[in-house]
Amino acid sequence: MNIHFYNLPSDPNGEPSILWVGEIVDPFIPFPREKLLLKLVDDREKIDIFLDKLLNMHTVENKKFQTPFLCTGAAINAAKQLI
Repeated sequence: MNIHFYNLPSDPNGEPSILWVGEIVDPFIPFPREKLLLKLVDDREKIDIFLDKLLNMHTVENKKFQTPFLCTGAAINAAKQLI
């Protein structure tokens, strides 16, 4: 199980950097906060394009040979560290 963090490039059409954190019991933030948090008003286009890409990255077809795991609690703990 991993938590995925995405660092979006300044170009909205660029590819995001993805970092997988395998520590789900005591997760850590792999990038500085400034690289993980966006302002919705300023970065709306970038966020919309990323969400479209995210859907394609995690479709059933792309993951058909992987067993799904949930680490929602760890992801929420990591999100709390950001704020």
